[in-house]
Amino acid sequence: MGRRAEVLADRCEMTIQAVIELIAGAPPDALNRSCEVEGWTAAAVGAHIALSQDFLIERVRRIVDDEQFPPFDATAFHEGNARAAEENADLSSGQVIALLRNHGARATKYVRGLSDDDLDRSRPIPVMGEHPTTAEQFIERVLIGHAAVHLQSLQHCLSNPEPVPG
Repeated sequence: MGRRAEVLADRCEMTIQAVIELIAGAPPDALNRSCEVEGWTAAAVGAHIALSQDFLIERVRRIVDDEQFPPFDATAFHEGNARAAEENADLSSGQVIALLRNHGARATKYVRGLSDDDLDRSRPIPVMGEHPTTAEQFIERVLIGHAAVHLQSLQHCLSNPEPVPG
């Protein structure tokens, strides 16, 4: 483990912790609100952040181990996300927080264990363009970036009460 990995792992951990704190501080009925960006409930967005950690760490592992990425099927990807959002739409805050803690801890542990050589390894990722992407770039842009974008959506969703029909 190197210093760079430690910094990245801390950022992963802080982002997941921010989601946990937001979910924990929200009124229970707020998790049923629909988040405008995703079109999913806040509970489903929180679960998506958690469950995506494993998927994205598997992509980092493929970069580190110089393995091909499986073919990307955008339709199947979006259908899978929609199915998961539906399945997780009614989770309680405790369930979402448990998912975030579990999956976030695994991702953080993996990142923390990477060496500088691991972080410097790169490979082309078809959906990210022609230029090779390093493991460090993928962690920053995708693993952390993905959670941060959804965190912003959750902040907006949970801080704005739904309009009262009138």
